[in-house]
Amino acid sequence: MQTFLKQHKLELGIFALALVARLVFFFVCLYANGGDVIATVRGQDGYFGLSQNLLLGNGFSINPTAPFLPYSYGVPGYPYVLYGLLSLTGSYAATAIVQLVLGALIPVIGMQFARVLVPSLSRAPLVIGALLALAPYQVLFSFIFYTETMFTFTFGIFFLAFFRYLRTPSMRLAMLSGFLLGLVTLIKPTVQYVPVVVGAFMVWRFRKTLDRKLFIQLGSFVVVFVFVLIPWLYRNYTTFGVANLSSQMPFNLYGTLLPSVLAIANHTSFAVEQAKLPVFLDSDLSSLSSLSGKAIAEISRHPVALIELSALNALTFFTHDGMLTFLQAAGINPISYLQKPALLLLITAPWQFAQTIWEYMHTNMAFVFFARLFWITVTILFWLGLYRLLRAKLFSPELLFSVIVVFYFMLTTMVNGLSVNARFRMPVEPIIFAVAYAGLVLTRERTSKNLPHEH
Repeated sequence: MQTFLKQHKLELGIFALALVARLVFFFVCLYANGGDVIATVRGQDGYFGLSQNLLLGNGFSINPTAPFLPYSYGVPGYPYVLYGLLSLTGSYAATAIVQLVLGALIPVIGMQFARVLVPSLSRAPLVIGALLALAPYQVLFSFIFYTETMFTFTFGIFFLAFFRYLRTPSMRLAMLSGFLLGLVTLIKPTVQYVPVVVGAFMVWRFRKTLDRKLFIQLGSFVVVFVFVLIPWLYRNYTTFGVANLSSQMPFNLYGTLLPSVLAIANHTSFAVEQAKLPVFLDSDLSSLSSLSGKAIAEISRHPVALIELSALNALTFFTHDGMLTFLQAAGINPISYLQKPALLLLITAPWQFAQTIWEYMHTNMAFVFFARLFWITVTILFWLGLYRLLRAKLFSPELLFSVIVVFYFMLTTMVNGLSVNARFRMPVEPIIFAVAYAGLVLTRERTSKNLPHEH
């Protein structure tokens, strides 16, 4: 036991820091909600309603009363985890604490990322672990009922398994990686196309030694991944007539991307354009799927607005801080709100932007300003890190795959239009922090004319 504690004292310290930060903020939010646990932990994506209906035997539905219509927007992973925890504990508070502990393990996983991605930087695990332990959104989402904590934790485990496969390929690791990615997809379908990335990357990575054995391993990865998804695909086919994981993609195309493009094209707001949509958005999988073509056709009529939105989303993905939501959860509300995303407001109405920021700086909303500056700095260091690591020939296959996944997340979140926020970046923050820290250290050492390694 003493040997274990001595060997892992850094990880245990980071875990303790993360756990304390999350527990403290949980009780702060609980106090802000007048001691109401449900108001503190429930999110806005329907998982609370799903968990209640599963407990009451009403099926996979978010309807609070009969008829309990089958739900098509979500996938079953997270709701059934909540259902299992609630069945075991009988308490939403206890369930939130279990999730909170998982959230406190994410910084420890991030430390392993740092050791794999930037092994030459000896302090990287401590820095990345501390950043993840105290990151406001990581803290907030550790106990509220959104998929992010469970998804980030499981996705991190998949990454570590796949890292091992890249170093020592084996059938066992290929199948384990496929199984883990399947589970991750059932928690959040954003990663349903990652197997394509994995397949292409594996062929590139082992291009000099391609043989029958490797293709069998790749095939096993895909087969196991699909096998995990088959029961849910079958459920959706028999229920809605569509063999798809969820209605998330058609919903986002029609309900968020289309009004976002129209808002930029027509110089209006997202809310105004969404209100104009002729079809009620809370529809099932089959009806929403039929709207995808209509949404794409309408979006294609505004290519300039789409390009502008894509550029804005790419920047927002990296720089959105989430501090406002964090403060609001603690009962701290701003005296005024930005009428548009900060960057868009800065470009279209710089004087209004300046006035709002000046008002913020005289209140506790100054935290929002400094949090945004922090993420802008991290973004600059991330790109600088990519350049420095490439120049220093420190770009390992594991690092390359990880960076590709970061950009995969950036691209897939664009379908969320103007609703993109810091939530979507959470699963890849360990990678972003690791590369950004490398950018800081390698640039500093370059400036001081030292070797590109920490001492």
